[in-house]
Amino acid sequence: MDKIKGIFIIDKIRILKIFEMLQYSIIFYFLTLIIVDFLNDYIFIKDKDEIEKMPPFKLISTTLFELFIIVIGLFYIRKIALSIPSIPSLIYPEFKPQTTITYIIHIITVYLFLETLKSLNTKVKKIKKLIINT
Repeated sequence: MDKIKGIFIIDKIRILKIFEMLQYSIIFYFLTLIIVDFLNDYIFIKDKDEIEKMPPFKLISTTLFELFIIVIGLFYIRKIALSIPSIPSLIYPEFKPQTTITYIIHIITVYLFLETLKSLNTKVKKIKKLIINT
């Protein structure tokens, strides 16, 4: 019963955690948008007709390359974001910073990557068709 009560307690630490989630959500959001915009403009093939005309080997190899680029992008987004100090830990020294960072990374960055990289989605669907029809 105490664990259930603990979920709903609003104390100083809980408020600071929520504030930290907000802080890092904003940071991850903007960093991800910048990286995704760069990838869409300079790295990824966007033309759907070009994707449809790709031979299977080129399609698979470019898709794997793009996925690898996304992994590198996520790695550096995380590194950059974590280099920014947690405001709640500056306000309250006993606060343990970045304990909720995993949730933010998964929700913000993965969602934005999946929603904004439409050409990658097109490639994955085409590869899926190739595999199923073979």
